[in-house]
Amino acid sequence: MDADTNYAAKNSVRKRLICEELSSPDFHKNVYVIDSLLQPFELGINYCFARTAILHELTALGSDHPRHNDLLQQSRGKFLHVVRGDLGRDVIQGFMQNLKYKLHDAIEIGLGGDVEASYLQNVFSLIIVCSTDSWRRLIYVFDQPPFSLFRTVGVSTEDFVEAWSGLHDKFQSCTSCVDPTFTAVLLKAFPRLFSDSSQGEQEAVQKQVQDLLLDISGWCPLTSDLCEIRNGNIQWLTSRRGNTHLKGTETSIEESLLQQLINTHEWAQHVLEPDTMPTRLTASSIRKMVGTKSSNQFTKSVGKDAVTLARWNIFQKHKLQEQGLVDPLTYKKRVKELSHEWAQLSETEKEAFKLQAAHEQSLREKLAVTPLITKAQKQSASMPDSATAIKGLEEQIGRKGCKLLSSRRLCLNEALHRESGVWQSETRLDDSDGAFKADLIDLTTSDEVVQHFLQDTILQQPTCTDASQLCQLPDQCLEICGSNPQAQSIKTLVQNFQDALKKYKLLPGALLSFHTDFCHRTATCFLGVTLQKPKMQTLMYAEINNAGRVNFIYKDGVPVFGTTAELFALFLQDLSSSVAPEQDICLKVDVCEYNVTWVDGHQLVASSDSVSGSFDISLDRTVHRKRKLPGKLPFGFKLRKNKKRLKGKESGKKIRSSKKIKQAAQPDSQQSQDLINNSSDENNSNTDSVSGSAASDADVEADVPLESEPIDPISDVVAHEEQACRTLQSEIQESVQARAEVGEAYASGKAMPKTTFFSRELGLDGGGLAASGRSMCLQCKAVIRKGEVRFSWYWNQLRPHAWLHSHCLVPITESTGLKERTVTKLMELSQESSDCPATVREKATSILKVYS
Repeated sequence: MDADTNYAAKNSVRKRLICEELSSPDFHKNVYVIDSLLQPFELGINYCFARTAILHELTALGSDHPRHNDLLQQSRGKFLHVVRGDLGRDVIQGFMQNLKYKLHDAIEIGLGGDVEASYLQNVFSLIIVCSTDSWRRLIYVFDQPPFSLFRTVGVSTEDFVEAWSGLHDKFQSCTSCVDPTFTAVLLKAFPRLFSDSSQGEQEAVQKQVQDLLLDISGWCPLTSDLCEIRNGNIQWLTSRRGNTHLKGTETSIEESLLQQLINTHEWAQHVLEPDTMPTRLTASSIRKMVGTKSSNQFTKSVGKDAVTLARWNIFQKHKLQEQGLVDPLTYKKRVKELSHEWAQLSETEKEAFKLQAAHEQSLREKLAVTPLITKAQKQSASMPDSATAIKGLEEQIGRKGCKLLSSRRLCLNEALHRESGVWQSETRLDDSDGAFKADLIDLTTSDEVVQHFLQDTILQQPTCTDASQLCQLPDQCLEICGSNPQAQSIKTLVQNFQDALKKYKLLPGALLSFHTDFCHRTATCFLGVTLQKPKMQTLMYAEINNAGRVNFIYKDGVPVFGTTAELFALFLQDLSSSVAPEQDICLKVDVCEYNVTWVDGHQLVASSDSVSGSFDISLDRTVHRKRKLPGKLPFGFKLRKNKKRLKGKESGKKIRSSKKIKQAAQPDSQQSQDLINNSSDENNSNTDSVSGSAASDADVEADVPLESEPIDPISDVVAHEEQACRTLQSEIQESVQARAEVGEAYASGKAMPKTTFFSRELGLDGGGLAASGRSMCLQCKAVIRKGEVRFSWYWNQLRPHAWLHSHCLVPITESTGLKERTVTKLMELSQESSDCPATVREKATSILKVYS
């Protein structure tokens, strides 16, 4: 859909498409295929999310945390795993496993032998598209500077010297082959190394470069969430979805800074809570039991004063444990009996209970200064010794004693949480409540002092601050080096190939074979994803064996990918040894038909035995004149160009009838073959005259030629919306015309048209039977039952008529004074020639007797 379509309209179309897909009979098969395709993507997404979580912990915990070095090593390892292309290879291998054995379970749900061949081919094409797009995003992009620099991390000194010298040679031959903002700066800062350079010089350069790259790999994010928050570019933070009024740059940056601090604080809370606090269920239960100082739910819990155990308490505890649980009345009676029994004991017998009370009191005092078992200790597979000792102490004291001391112990956990080193770091927040450190906010140092301090660091302000100067930085050479003498020829071939794909409607997943007459090089590959800006077409190389089976070409366990620019460059390199001049180059492309079938019940295999068509790619660039597009319409609608009559000399130009254009847009297999084989002859002919066969066509008007260019709708949904739009337009025109007729009739005093709901004369208009039980009488305000006789009554010239009961017609006639019109209309309704039902005629006749 077009970009100017509003957000609600896009969501409505998406919802309708989803509903249609859910109701399709093949939904279960599509779900399984999509789930298989999403598994490799989920691998990459979860890997990046894990790296983002590590960055959050590094930022929140600080450098003083004991896990800092371990987290930093994990962050570096994950970053290097991505930029070296290892993650991309893992994702691509996941897609290849879908072809080999991952779709084996599809046989059991209906994707086996009874499935249509076109469905299997669509699945095969989807896997090719996903594989080529993953290669482009996760491998091809990282093969270029500055990401290729990270491959020098962790290598030997000899390998580093070789790679560093290669970068210097590449930079000297073409300065645009490396990125100007990072790699070029490093190459200028550190000298070129030679094999005969001193060992100390080589190791010094390697250490400085690798230390910088390791620092970047440890802290540079792989996803855009951290970058957007830090730079004030996050959309949901600075504006509402669908609202065009954005906040200013300074406000966005300030809110982004606050949001970053809030996220850091929340993440620190998330990391520290398991190590310092009990589970949330335990903490909330304790707070609920002991209450708080005020109604504020964030105030600290207040525990009751600890009660010193006495001999009587131990005696009572032992006696009540023997009896078990009883009701309150029985318990009260039992305690009174125990008090008499305690009074009869001697001091020698009471001394044993005294010693036991002193022992249990010491255990309670020890437990009172011990925090509760934390969530991390409780959830660990092997409980630490300290937690085991605390648990044994709790078992000795008992459930009731632990319950009395729980609030005091929870306060100890909260104190540990507040006194953590995370809150005392200079780069973090001050305390667990999110307060800022006032002494860290510097309002006295001038900007000049700050710039002088940053002058010799990597954080210095860039020399080029003008936006116009920044835009003048040279573009980096990606596929084709600008210094290559054949660069322009390669770009022309890529553009002509893109035009051919559009002309012959070749989609990703097509099997193509490239060859030429001036060399023996051939290439068979599947077409992958294609890009318009920058112009790029990806390829997935394959080979066809003698049995017609199409096999992918593998290298190091991963299929071989490439771009058309790289392929065309190889063809042009073979031209240097050829006698033919460069202008005579003509690459031939064969479009091969292939079928996808199950092999061994679990593997998807493509086989090709025929060529459906072919076309040529040459260096002759045909310039296509672009039409001036009309203004954009909402909802993806496009205006169709009206037919225009050509005059004068233009009448001799080559014309195609709409019928021929329609046949060319949807050719059958034989017509497609003829169209592809004859495409080069038609494109190379620049004459504007009409051939004899075309001039004699019965569908072409020779005297008055027509020029038409129909634009097909982009989808079935848009075609349906266009039809609805045309219907609505005709209804609007009819409404406007009817409104004009009513206005003219009202101004001239004539009778209103029959299509209107209004009348210039008030009073009775007609009669009939109630079609439903929803109409209401104008006089008595009661509902008119279905099938009952009712009469229409105009009570206002600018409002539609209302309904009346038959017995309410006489009272409203007398109150309005419209007796003459009522009698006239009743006489018309009572006649046999009227179209009213017999019941209405009888009722009209009976009402006329009242006036007679």
